[in-house]
Amino acid sequence: MYGWLRATQGIQSRRRKGERATSYNCTVVDSDGRRRIVSVLTSDLPVIYPVIDLPPPALLTFSPVTDMYPEMNVRLVTVQQDIADRLARLGGNWEQEIIINPTMFLAVIAKIAHSYAVAKLGIDGFTPDLRDLILLQEQRPWHYVGADPNDSGANTDTDLHKISLHVGKQGLLLARVQLFANFHMRPYSVVVGRLPSDFVLPAE
Repeated sequence: MYGWLRATQGIQSRRRKGERATSYNCTVVDSDGRRRIVSVLTSDLPVIYPVIDLPPPALLTFSPVTDMYPEMNVRLVTVQQDIADRLARLGGNWEQEIIINPTMFLAVIAKIAHSYAVAKLGIDGFTPDLRDLILLQEQRPWHYVGADPNDSGANTDTDLHKISLHVGKQGLLLARVQLFANFHMRPYSVVVGRLPSDFVLPAE
């Protein structure tokens, strides 16, 4: 979902620095409807990426148990002020396929939250709730991962990603995960697990 965004912004990926692509193939549709492939330098790529808006995790709102995904919105956004010029240089209408797998995406957010909690509190510091979701064995990821509608993610920090832990009601361990925070990406709320009754959250 964020491959081209990482590429144009020089954000680290699984590839080593010397293995990063210097150009990408773009599909351009000409005025007569014909499609052609154009090789575009990474620095010139037009980048539009999806942001998934969800309600808060169902475990926090005590919503009825259901096997249906809640209503969600998908917004297409860009961080490029000159994207119109980038598109014009392609010489036609730009066509890009964006594949969104909500379950896989929420599993990734859950994995980040769980890993951070283990790093901060230790493997035995809490009772985890996310293992099945991380292993894609939980069919209702929205029970554990969602978004706070009052948390826009806007900030003045320059951190690439922001993660923090919080204690919720009834001893719930919660995480706030904001990927690409410097681009004001949507932060997600995660129910990570359960805490002992005498737990005191260490300072971040």
